[in-house]
Amino acid sequence: MEARTREILQNVLEMKDIGNSFYKDKLYADAEAAYSGALHCLDEDKTGHPEIRALTLTLLSNRAQSSICQGYYEEALISCDEALTMDPKHPKVLYRRGVAHAKLGHREEVEGCAEMLRTIGCQKEAEELLSLAPATMDDLEYFLYRMFLYRMS
Repeated sequence: MEARTREILQNVLEMKDIGNSFYKDKLYADAEAAYSGALHCLDEDKTGHPEIRALTLTLLSNRAQSSICQGYYEEALISCDEALTMDPKHPKVLYRRGVAHAKLGHREEVEGCAEMLRTIGCQKEAEELLSLAPATMDDLEYFLYRMFLYRMS
């Protein structure tokens, strides 16, 4: 690894640590800004080094989680989609993408993320994700029907 890449990597790791500290303190906007700044620094490195690629995935995933914590689900999807272009089977990113879709009421997309998680062996995460999915009309109709029967008895 050349000296310039090592310098960029060191700076990015420091920014990531700062973002993680902000996240731990529930300062999600500050964490998101730190992760975005780190990603901007990585844009300067065009070597395609595997360590840089892995760090980019981590930063995108962390930024997505920070966005979710702030209620910025569309922004979270942007980060997740960018990460999934690099690694379409990244479990944490798939899960976070599913959470963002669940918060937006996108049941089909949640089911797609859950299915992908199942195919890579993440059964527990898939089930947890499905529990967050919004109810379908059939689910609601059944619930109302059961409530009606209960009131009639």
